[in-house]
Amino acid sequence: MNRIVTAFALALSLASTSAVALADTGRAPAARHERGDRAAMEKKFPMAGAEFQQKATERAGKAREHLEKRLTAKQVPADKAGEIRAKFAATQAKVQAKVTEVAADGTVTLEEARSV
Repeated sequence: MNRIVTAFALALSLASTSAVALADTGRAPAARHERGDRAAMEKKFPMAGAEFQQKATERAGKAREHLEKRLTAKQVPADKAGEIRAKFAATQAKVQAKVTEVAADGTVTLEEARSV
């Protein structure tokens, strides 16, 4: 009798978890794939060099904000935080140099943008 109850409980739990896993999230299908839409991204290129530089600068600013937020949340010691900020600044300098190089001709292609 105990085995039957255990087997029934196992079958019931597997059936219910499968039903929950397969349930629709309620979002429209288009909303599910908005981040990975390659065709929409490729339509934006070729892009003006100044616009590309602006987008890269905005992205770097957001990354810096995120870094500062994480350093504060994790309560990183000042000396360690200084090292992390210096490493971040060095990396951003390399990225900005590449962005400037790519945007020098006034137009940025998709391949050039991917190289950054």
